[in-house]
Amino acid sequence: MSRKVFGVLAIIIAFLHIVLLVAYGTQKEGFHEDELYSYSSSSGIPHLGLSEGVTSRSGYDLQRQFMVRIGEPFLFQDVIHNQMEDVHPPLYYLVLNSFMSLFQEHFYKWLGIFPNILFSVLLYCGLLFFFCQLDTGKYRFHLALAAGLVYAAAPFAISNVMFTRMYTMSAMWTVFYADIFILLMRKMYCSRLKFALLTLGGASLCYLGFLTHYFFLIVPFFFTAVYCVYTLLKRRGVIRMFLYGTTLLASICLGILTFPTSIAHIFHGYRGEGALRGILSGGIFEPLGYFGPIWNNNFFSGLMVPTIILALLFLVVYGILLRRKGKDGDWVGLYSLCGALTACFLSSLLLSKIALRVGDSSSRYFYPVGALLVPILMYTILKCPLFLLEMKAANHENGRSAHSAMAEWILLGIIMTAVSVPNIIGNIEKRVLFLYPDETEKVAFSRENKEYPALVIYARETNYRSWYIAQELWPYDAIFYEDYESALNGCEISQLLEADKVVVYMDCPTDILDGLVEKNPNLSEYSLIFHEPYFYVYLLE
Repeated sequence: MSRKVFGVLAIIIAFLHIVLLVAYGTQKEGFHEDELYSYSSSSGIPHLGLSEGVTSRSGYDLQRQFMVRIGEPFLFQDVIHNQMEDVHPPLYYLVLNSFMSLFQEHFYKWLGIFPNILFSVLLYCGLLFFFCQLDTGKYRFHLALAAGLVYAAAPFAISNVMFTRMYTMSAMWTVFYADIFILLMRKMYCSRLKFALLTLGGASLCYLGFLTHYFFLIVPFFFTAVYCVYTLLKRRGVIRMFLYGTTLLASICLGILTFPTSIAHIFHGYRGEGALRGILSGGIFEPLGYFGPIWNNNFFSGLMVPTIILALLFLVVYGILLRRKGKDGDWVGLYSLCGALTACFLSSLLLSKIALRVGDSSSRYFYPVGALLVPILMYTILKCPLFLLEMKAANHENGRSAHSAMAEWILLGIIMTAVSVPNIIGNIEKRVLFLYPDETEKVAFSRENKEYPALVIYARETNYRSWYIAQELWPYDAIFYEDYESALNGCEISQLLEADKVVVYMDCPTDILDGLVEKNPNLSEYSLIFHEPYFYVYLLE
């Protein structure tokens, strides 16, 4: 395959990836609570908290918390301050604020999706570069395109883009760092200038990744460890290895100086302390009992075990075949492939120790490493049979018939279809997360009853859960928040006592509803409309 054909096919796959992302984006109807935090943190205004007793707001005022207001664009310092109050670094939120600032006083789901599409396309380009450098054989472009296609159509990759959070940007930096890794392995004896540029590139990615998500450093750490071990075994380039590691450490220190609050986040924030507890508690492989099924369902569409077994089997066979070629074999490619698999596996293992256990949404912690691991496994499965074809073609270079060439292409098509099976199953079974299609009915209900007041009864210690239903509350003209302890004393809100209908969001005994019905002469009964994860939705009429 020529470079020109490769470039055309790469662009076609990128276009298909964008079409797929846009198609799923049109189906996104709701938001995870962390997505709402992203928009609020990036708005440049502080969150309007709830006070004890009764707090009243309009739906539009509530929605404005997730917008950049007119005359207040690009308030980067305020965004940074919001992140200092949170537990995450600010780079992603500064990018999101920039997009939101272009549409002041408006809220669109695409303001979060479009930046992620951009990051994902760049990530895809980084994957193509990685696999082109990983392989030097005849079918290197075929393998790179196949691995890129695996990512482009993967439900987990689409889920990552649909999730308005920093994980797509973090995955992009992760893949770019893998590019640096493969260049270091391939160009171990390059000129000083090239090595300096690679070192600067690795340091820059560590700096940017650190300011995107602290967990980002896990994957580069293991990739760097693999590079160091390889250097020590080769007994050459040790001084360069130390220079490279020292420069990366300096870049992380620069990140800390840029955002000093990171120290408090990592060692004192609730996520930092939780991560430390996770590392110190339980066995090394204990978390796999929880996260294994999540990986199986959301990254491999139920085919994780056969995929891994097949990849490892083909890796062993590839190594055996490479021995037959002796010194002419691409041993650096094999070492790099084994090193990349090892780094991804160890990164996944450590992430499973520190990730929150919140069901399928826990997948987001593994998206950066999954963007590398899944295509690498599929590449490994493809590499072995294609290497056999390459060896056969070398032995019969002058005697290949048209039928033989056609048979090779048919075999290639069968293998590529086989490695695409998890993606095909995942898309058919709609394994893309963070779309929340059931929100359509809930928001429609809110719009139908928007002229009536809405009452949200919450527990003081978990008042943040009122965010979880923010999108459902936006249509209402009047919203009243009341803590449970206050609601026990009986309703004294005149608008609720005079309304013809009242919509109530709560998760507490229905005695409170009985009291409200008794006090309002226009109300006679209530009915349960929806059951939210943390709220029951009642209509009083």
